[in-house]
Amino acid sequence: ESESASSKCNVTVYVRNVGSVPTNITAIYVTEVATSNVYAVTDLSGHSLSNFNAKVNPGQVIELAINFTDTGLKPKSGYSYEIKVVSADGATAATTVTYRG
Repeated sequence: ESESASSKCNVTVYVRNVGSVPTNITAIYVTEVATSNVYAVTDLSGHSLSNFNAKVNPGQVIELAINFTDTGLKPKSGYSYEIKVVSADGATAATTVTYRG
């Protein structure tokens, strides 16, 4: 049984290492602001990552194309979502976006 394109949930995140040492991205979390529901991808190896390199060097920008379909995330138009990226050393970066789909 094939999955329709509309049932897939892909999230693209651009990560820049503004520090002075390399780091590894270990997880990405999406939180629906209105409900506080959290959807997590903590094993990036199982996802289709565009130009993925686990190590992000100082000054480097990488694109992470993460498939959240299996997490149950179904974005709703007009809702806000916080996207948080976590590195191996525990550093986090987060931003909030509004889905316009």
